[in-house]
Amino acid sequence: MKIKKWITMVSAAGLFSGMLLAGLPAGKAMAAGGPPAWAGKYNVQAAGPNTTGAGIMAGAALGRAAGSMNTSVAQFLGMDVSALITARHSGKSLVEIAAEKGISEEQLINFIVSQRSSQIDQLLKDGRITQAQADQCKQIMAERIRANVNRTTVGPNRFGGAGRNAGT
Repeated sequence: MKIKKWITMVSAAGLFSGMLLAGLPAGKAMAAGGPPAWAGKYNVQAAGPNTTGAGIMAGAALGRAAGSMNTSVAQFLGMDVSALITARHSGKSLVEIAAEKGISEEQLINFIVSQRSSQIDQLLKDGRITQAQADQCKQIMAERIRANVNRTTVGPNRFGGAGRNAGT
């Protein structure tokens, strides 16, 4: 009986120690404000603090309603979605892809802003967001779109950090 109890205690101590050792590097990176060790390996951007003051709910409502812009951007660029995704995964930004099609950065940004603005207007009309939320979304939209169309990484853009006004 004592042996079973001893084995259980040693196993629990080993598991606890292992979790502490595994979490230590991640905790240090997070405390220092740096990206996790895996961020560079998988070519993704690490989350930063939300310095825009934008509430999380308005953005969440827009994301659910708008979904991915791949289809409309691909149509605007005169290509199919799979070709657009392949080009993005090869390390090209949307601006570089658009330039190959003879479309300027400003034309691309204006197209995406108009698409998103109409989606924000529809959310407002449907009562899913308030006028203040719609104004706030539109205020920061062009800046974020400009940053996103120039990204060469793929995956979530990581705007917004951990929640409403995180890190401020």
